[in-house]
Amino acid sequence: MAASTYPTPKRSLLAQLGVVLGAIVALALLGLLSSVIVAQTAAGDAAAINHAGTLRMQAWRLASLLQQGAPRAEVDGALASFRDDLEAPALTRVLPGADGHPVRVTYSTVTVQWSLALEPLARRASSGDSQAVRDYLEVVGPFVARVDELVTGLEREAEAKIQLLRTLQGIALFATLALVFYAMYRLSTQILPPLRQLLAAVEQVRAGDLAARTRYREDDEIGLLSMTFNRMAESLQGMTHRLETLVADRTARLTQSNRALQLLYEGARRLGREAPAVADFQEVLEHLTAVLDVGPASLCLTRPGHRQPYRQLVAAGPLAGNGPAVPSCPPPPHGESGVFDLRLSEAGHRYGTLRIAHPPGRPLAGWQIRLAESIAGQFAGALGQREREAERRRLALAEERAVIARELHDSLAQSLSYLRIQTTRMQAALEEDGREEARAVLEELRTGLADAYRQLRELLDTFRLRLTEGGLGAALEAAVSDSAERGGVRVSLYHAGAEPPLTANEELHLVQIAREALANVTQHAEAKHCEVRLATDAQGRLCLTVDDDGIGPPAGEPDHHYGLVIMRERAETLGGRLELTRRPEGGTRVQVCFRPQATRETEDVP
Repeated sequence: MAASTYPTPKRSLLAQLGVVLGAIVALALLGLLSSVIVAQTAAGDAAAINHAGTLRMQAWRLASLLQQGAPRAEVDGALASFRDDLEAPALTRVLPGADGHPVRVTYSTVTVQWSLALEPLARRASSGDSQAVRDYLEVVGPFVARVDELVTGLEREAEAKIQLLRTLQGIALFATLALVFYAMYRLSTQILPPLRQLLAAVEQVRAGDLAARTRYREDDEIGLLSMTFNRMAESLQGMTHRLETLVADRTARLTQSNRALQLLYEGARRLGREAPAVADFQEVLEHLTAVLDVGPASLCLTRPGHRQPYRQLVAAGPLAGNGPAVPSCPPPPHGESGVFDLRLSEAGHRYGTLRIAHPPGRPLAGWQIRLAESIAGQFAGALGQREREAERRRLALAEERAVIARELHDSLAQSLSYLRIQTTRMQAALEEDGREEARAVLEELRTGLADAYRQLRELLDTFRLRLTEGGLGAALEAAVSDSAERGGVRVSLYHAGAEPPLTANEELHLVQIAREALANVTQHAEAKHCEVRLATDAQGRLCLTVDDDGIGPPAGEPDHHYGLVIMRERAETLGGRLELTRRPEGGTRVQVCFRPQATRETEDVP
């Protein structure tokens, strides 16, 4: 932990508080010590006063014994008892040490009178000297008065000690209270105001006013605390300013990122359509110049393999009128100063150039370049998609024409050719006058015409069929329904719908094979029930199976029965094979199995 950089205050409040508390403790100790001393000095005053009072009683008792003529032994005992009380340590210990003290002088007087006057008179009186008795009685009164002075002096000394103790206790109490009031005064005048000021500044900071400062500058702990608070407030103010600057910068960056994301989303939404319009390119280009805050910008569109643009889109940008000129199309071979160029390329094909002008000396920043590259990629993708869509439409049109040509050739053209041949035969037969043969030829001609008419209707149904609206399942249901209505055969369809996605040609060929097989069932099989099943076998092939419970296939096919040939050709077009077999339980089975194009493409992927 780093050492504190704050200096030690010269006028420490802690030191001042220590002085006040030390003074209070000293006064308390002084009062306690004086109480102990006075109590110790006054401990024997009561016993001394008691002994002094006893001297008066014993002096009068001795006078009574002498008047009564008491035995000598009893008088000697009274004299010894008086001497013991007069010289008792409890009395002599409390006497003042100064020789001139009134109490000591009185005690000395009492001792001298007793030793020189009263005790000798008492001893003579105890020997039977009546004059001594009278003399003792004369002097005992003044002696007792002197003893009273001694008792009074001792009582005054005891009271003086008590008064001294009271005085010392009062002085200590007054001094303690004075120190307490002084401490309270210092607390209310020098400590609480700066603390209130500091708390007010803290509340201001808590409320968000980081400019709050304290004005207390004394060289003490509160001054040090105020200085520390001011430093902290300055640090917080500086930190808040830096954070506000950082937040403003981050907010600007987030706003910039948000605008960039909106641009990318708008570009993906507009340019990701199947056929984006020129207005979509123009809108995205204008949005790009607004987000980049540069411009003007040009979008030069060219055909793959060509340099000359066929269209130029221009966005003025936010600097219109005050910024650079509009970049030209096509771009110069070696670039142009003040213009940032991006090629619109996808899959090796170039569809144009995105040209963005910027002020001289202020090239595009990294984020601007990355955003422009992303939008250029979207432009290129949209242009490539338009090119691919146009190519797809061309291929679809060519394929549709080929399908129509093949269908006409395989159905109506064959039937018409057959009719021509039969007509020629009939003409030759009539010329030879062969009526029976002509009748047979006419019957075959009628049958051919019926087949041609039926195939024409099926061909029309085929081209009216909208596989995209109901899919293969709807087309098969329509074929089954038509067959059931025309032939009176109960037809069942089993289609789980789990086959892989099929191309339009694959679906068309399957429907046509199913229609041809159902036509054979209704016309030739003499069946009551027919079952159509479309499912995937264990080998991953898609199989169309048509089963009936009719008479089965004939032993030999007639020459004019070319429907089976057409079904086989369609099966071969699908990459499969048509099988015509007799069912063991009776009836005929027509089955076509092939691998759909989607399955073959999946298997070809490494």
